[in-house]
Amino acid sequence: MKKVLLFLVLSMLIGHNPASGLKSSDEPHLIIISIDGFPADALDNEDIPLPNIRKLAEDGVRAEAMIPSNPTNTWPNHTTMVTGLSAAHHNLLHNGLLRYDQDQKAFYVDNDTDRGQLIDVPTLYDAAHQEGLQTAEINWPATRGAESLDFSMPDVLYSVEHTTSSLCEALIEAGVLRDEDKDHPFLQRTPPGRDEVWNQAAIHLIEEHQPNLLLHHLLNVDTVHHLHGVDTSAGYTALTLADRHVGELLNALDQAGIREQSTVFIVSDHGFINVDYTLYPNVLLKEHGLLETNDDGEIKNARAQVVATGGTAMVVTTEDSDEDDLTEAAKILEDAEGIAGVIDPDEYEAYGLPQPDESDQIGQLFLKAEPGYGFQNSADEEEYIGEDGRLIGYHGYPNDYSEMQTIFIASGKGIKSGVTIDTIENLFVAPTAAELLEISLDEAESEAVEEILD
Repeated sequence: MKKVLLFLVLSMLIGHNPASGLKSSDEPHLIIISIDGFPADALDNEDIPLPNIRKLAEDGVRAEAMIPSNPTNTWPNHTTMVTGLSAAHHNLLHNGLLRYDQDQKAFYVDNDTDRGQLIDVPTLYDAAHQEGLQTAEINWPATRGAESLDFSMPDVLYSVEHTTSSLCEALIEAGVLRDEDKDHPFLQRTPPGRDEVWNQAAIHLIEEHQPNLLLHHLLNVDTVHHLHGVDTSAGYTALTLADRHVGELLNALDQAGIREQSTVFIVSDHGFINVDYTLYPNVLLKEHGLLETNDDGEIKNARAQVVATGGTAMVVTTEDSDEDDLTEAAKILEDAEGIAGVIDPDEYEAYGLPQPDESDQIGQLFLKAEPGYGFQNSADEEEYIGEDGRLIGYHGYPNDYSEMQTIFIASGKGIKSGVTIDTIENLFVAPTAAELLEISLDEAESEAVEEILD
């Protein structure tokens, strides 16, 4: 009996959670919460109730804005935020892997991929795991199959199938997941329904395991902005719901007894621009005989093809093309409405992009759309320009478009209080996180933002 009482007293003194194993009171805990598609200017928009996020900013540090890396899309930027590397160095430029179909003779993006197929550079979670820290992610892109994650529910099409088995079973037992979700009905849930599951999964990890590093990605805001546009009632509602999820995570830190030793980052991967017109540049290339389509409208026999990344796109050439094909494609696209510029590889370094002779993920040309226009891949449309007839949102534009700017907030252990810093690049997220975890991330292109550290 005396031993039991002694154990309970020690547990209370050091914040031990009986379900998780012994935890040191000075062990670091860092949660990086990414709210996909949260624009920088939304943080100061008083029409949007964001009490939890704004309280974190008030108690900690916020940047005026954060500049994403190019292309300003989800998987590339989440990878930048955990490596401290631009796409020129981590080589992830799509929400998946750009592949060439030898039979179809056309390119496509495959997101049914493991981390090892996508990136081979060190990450924050690799470094943390190597130092013996417990690592976890919920819905974080480009993490499937990562051996340095103790718990994982990755951002892939069939995420439940690839969830760490012990975590999956625990979520089923808790009623967060259903047993049938293993057979893919999880995809049938609504976007807010999926965010709810992911948030409950993160709460489970905090309360039951207290990982030293937790990467957490909420996606509903991005989905709503795509469907309904930014600065809309629907978008405001989605942002408010995301704030509620943040509040639930903070409450979980309190319940786990680790709030005082935890640091919380709130980040995003890109902003949004509302568009009126969708561009189908492959329609133009088809009209000039540079590609064909099959009976299902799919691209085939492409000598030059445009792969869209939203507000930007790239022109790729195939094994059947020659130099004249690329020259012709460039001339066609330079004169096309809605295209703000055709960028050649001499300019890639300025955009943080790899060279075509060093990467099979980048095109021989890079396109940027004018605001109000966005790219899509289809070559089977009647016209090059489609008028959408409703408000929709796009991202992927060059990161010097102010609308692409995102948020950065840091609060909690090791962070100064009540500080606003200038606009920063998201290259700084990973090295700053590494400093707080007292680990090394030597290959990062930048260093920790020391001015925010207490």
